[in-house]
Amino acid sequence: MTLDANDADRAPIAGPEPIPRDRTASRIARPARLVAPWLAAILLGVALTRSVAAPLSVAPTADPSAVPSTPAAAVDASVGAAAAATPGPVTGRADARLPLTREVFGFLPYWKMDATTVAGLRFDLLSTLALFGVGIRKDGTLNTKAPGYRAYTGPTAAAITDRAHAKGVRVVPTFQLFDKGSLATMKGFLGDAAAQTRFTKAALALIKSRGADGAVLDFEPLPDALTAAFASFAGDVRRALHAADPHAHLTVTLHQAASDAQIDAIAPAVDRIFVMAYDYHWIGSAAAGPVAPLEGPGSDVTATLLRFVEGAGRAKVILGVPYFGYDWPVAYKGPGATVSTPLKDAGGAWSIGYAAAVDFLAKHAKVKAEWDPVAASPYFTYRDAKKDTYRQVWYENPRSLAAKYRLVKEAGVAGAGIWALGMDRGTDELWTLLRTTFRKKG
Repeated sequence: MTLDANDADRAPIAGPEPIPRDRTASRIARPARLVAPWLAAILLGVALTRSVAAPLSVAPTADPSAVPSTPAAAVDASVGAAAAATPGPVTGRADARLPLTREVFGFLPYWKMDATTVAGLRFDLLSTLALFGVGIRKDGTLNTKAPGYRAYTGPTAAAITDRAHAKGVRVVPTFQLFDKGSLATMKGFLGDAAAQTRFTKAALALIKSRGADGAVLDFEPLPDALTAAFASFAGDVRRALHAADPHAHLTVTLHQAASDAQIDAIAPAVDRIFVMAYDYHWIGSAAAGPVAPLEGPGSDVTATLLRFVEGAGRAKVILGVPYFGYDWPVAYKGPGATVSTPLKDAGGAWSIGYAAAVDFLAKHAKVKAEWDPVAASPYFTYRDAKKDTYRQVWYENPRSLAAKYRLVKEAGVAGAGIWALGMDRGTDELWTLLRTTFRKKG
């Protein structure tokens, strides 16, 4: 379908200004792969037993009971278990008991590390706070000139650490190596034992000086060809961390499209895997669509979680959810509309945080949020008069996140994770959802 000026529903009309973009919402985005064939029977069972969700009202509910349940039996079938596992007590730093039923692992990027965001953090609803991020150079030295390092070693991060520790919450730095093209930097680092030793020594010194409780390794994109080298490196880092602090955790982030072989190889080397279960549609997609669909067509969060449980085991898996969405220029108003090209001429595509999306809806009463019952995801379409085009936004809200948190509980995995705290700044409903879902009663 294309725009038709003779169709009153699609004729150019005055519309609101495009929504401001959020900075680097999803880091490096890659296309999602198709669901592994061996999951077909399991996913068919999920589809056949899926409850049909009611249409979304303008004011979405945060009540987890309002979303369809993904049968725990589907997860159990994938791992041969009799019932969904119930994890033991959730522990924070130095194995302090926390009032949570699952781990809640939140990333706080340096560009959100300001007084307003920090004042809104609910440390009683977190088990781990990952401060993002400290860059790794090819020779294993830390990039001390980058803003992520300066933020992590600054007074705001120190105050955050003190407040988190007072609640028993772990605080960990994120060590990142992002590459592109030929991956020369990543290949060089993972092929150089001396560089890895240099990094480990520098990382441990930084962790000690900042009173941290472990670390996160975030290497993107990580191809299968470098998996064995990365797993060996991660194992060395974990052993060094545990030698320095037996209570420390090493967490590795893996993209939702990570291969089964990659999951199998890396899981034994780490304490936790943060599954980046988002970017199923991203800035480079040919059509607008859900960023983190609960179910397909195509790859989806349910299938992703089943694969990671199969490869890594329940106890190591943290299901990462997005607090962001994307805003695309589209050729027509329908759900999943084709993205207009050339993209630059149509106004571009960008990421937006949850707070920006709900603020936009509040200010533009004529723009109505709609609901995709299969993806369990909200979206809305609006008109960009300046570019004479429609724009479509797919994002996450309490209802869609509640569906994923229910999946976390039914699958019996370690917990849920968030990319990224601060994208909900000025709102309370996502914290309320965490409280009602994962906070112990009484």
